[in-house]
Amino acid sequence: MADPDYLSKATKRKRFHYAKYVNYDKERNISECLVCRKQLKSLSTGNIKRHYLKLHDRNLDTDADSRIRSFPLRKFCKFKPSMGMNKSEFLTCCVGLVAVRNIPISLFDDEDYFKKLFAPFEEEFKMTLSSKNIRGYLNGAVSELRSIISDEIRAKLVCLKFEVVTRGERGFLVMNIQYIEDFKIVVQTIGVVEMVKNQETDMQHILRNMNECGLDDSFIYSSCSDTCTNLYIPELKGDDSAKNDREWNVEYEKMHSNITDIVKCPSQTLHVAARTVIADLGDKIDKCRRSVLSLQSISSPNVEDLQMPVLDISTRWLSTFNMIESLSKMKKFIDGLEQSFEIDWTFVGKFAAAFKPLVECLEKLHEVNYIVGDFYRDCLCCEIELEELGGTNMYANLLLKELKAGKAKLLENGAFLAALYLDQRFNFIKTPFLTEEQQHFALEHLMTTVLNLKRPTVKDEYSSDEGERSMDVTIDNDPFVKLEERTKSMIGSLTPSKGKTIKEKLDCLRFGERLSFHVDILNHWKCLTYEDFEMKQLIEVVLACPCTQSSMEMTMKEFSNVLLNADANVLSNKSLTNILMSRLNANILNFINLDTKNDDISG
Repeated sequence: MADPDYLSKATKRKRFHYAKYVNYDKERNISECLVCRKQLKSLSTGNIKRHYLKLHDRNLDTDADSRIRSFPLRKFCKFKPSMGMNKSEFLTCCVGLVAVRNIPISLFDDEDYFKKLFAPFEEEFKMTLSSKNIRGYLNGAVSELRSIISDEIRAKLVCLKFEVVTRGERGFLVMNIQYIEDFKIVVQTIGVVEMVKNQETDMQHILRNMNECGLDDSFIYSSCSDTCTNLYIPELKGDDSAKNDREWNVEYEKMHSNITDIVKCPSQTLHVAARTVIADLGDKIDKCRRSVLSLQSISSPNVEDLQMPVLDISTRWLSTFNMIESLSKMKKFIDGLEQSFEIDWTFVGKFAAAFKPLVECLEKLHEVNYIVGDFYRDCLCCEIELEELGGTNMYANLLLKELKAGKAKLLENGAFLAALYLDQRFNFIKTPFLTEEQQHFALEHLMTTVLNLKRPTVKDEYSSDEGERSMDVTIDNDPFVKLEERTKSMIGSLTPSKGKTIKEKLDCLRFGERLSFHVDILNHWKCLTYEDFEMKQLIEVVLACPCTQSSMEMTMKEFSNVLLNADANVLSNKSLTNILMSRLNANILNFINLDTKNDDISG
């Protein structure tokens, strides 16, 4: 093949377009005729002209095509490239470049390069792309996404989940729905609202996003309200923040008047416990911060796997834990320094040890198919670790007290209890985890849900693919061994009974055998209910109660990527929210069908 650099220099000097007549191999110094494939020595203008004159009866000295001229791109192309896609698919790709690949919208106004690249497509589809109509297509894409989601959740009970993400002065309220499809948790974003400083979040905007997805309160099984009290965070609040909070919560309660349950996000139980304990340790933590600042002024240690501690963010307790834990790992290094540091190593060691079980428990919440029973299991394991530390660690005792108080509040919620009731790791004969009163409360909640499911619906044909049955497993270094031993010492066993009606089926669960803490409950129920649509439908609704934090992690990541876009500071709120909405639903973006009848749309 012809060498581009060599050809560009030659053509500039000779004004002769070699690439139209030969392929030049620079390594072999051979030119190959494009017509007859005969090889000519070197890249000689004379040889090429003589060859074409003698063998092909073509005089290149008078051939206009041999001279390089400046043509518009569309006129220069002698052939039409194969598109391989229709107009709607092309526009979807353009939206994907902006929303998913994060290219600046302003590139669509670039005459020098970008528009030349898209010129054949514009000519084929008889349209002109610009930053203005790309905003319009983004808006159309979001409408299509909502339409797809609406079709997917039609006649389903789903869980509503609010998340707030902030960076500096900017914050967004993200509305997600969570449901289970074929015993896999699915999270879809149905709306994004930018929270403007000194301005109340528009409740009507939130309701409009829900309505556009065909979602009203009669189809919401539960709502995760942990962010409601945080909608007006310090960076975004105005002087009337307390008033705004009350007004928003009144509207929130009004919207949810018919919802089965409003659930406090389980992760907040851990966060609240940690923040409550840390609030009384201000002086000790401040001393650690001063020591970290002093350490940062010296050279970094030349020790493998040892890094200087990073100063924490006072409002984020996890960063405080990371700072103190990294400080504890440097004790030997710091003791060997000539400079003295006033560090309370007893406090540092006990703080790091006490808070580590909570941090490990929080990390597990980022798993995708993480349900209420998984959280409750990991919370109990965390309690056992704190109990073992409690004899010599006062901070572990304080955390344990707060954790149990938070867990008790969760057990007052019907949706949370119902999810535990359907989890035979905790609901079985002589269970120590649920009282008889809690079991009856959960059963009533489940029967109310059954009645809601019997409303006129469009039922999809149920797939009866049989999965593998869940089995108890034995694993070396079993993380649940202590919990297993304690539970076995507290219970007996009884053969479970069989029921006929759904109420009898649910009632007999509390008389069944206990399952191992290793059992995947979603897969377990998938195997048991493959011929029982009514139980399957109920279980998929109840076990979808929000617990996993994987959606929050994704939202934070995508929000950061959007704000890194070169156009982020000049885009309107609407364009930014459309981009974020498209990114969070990227898995279904390729299924949209953009309306191409009107190309003059604007955003």
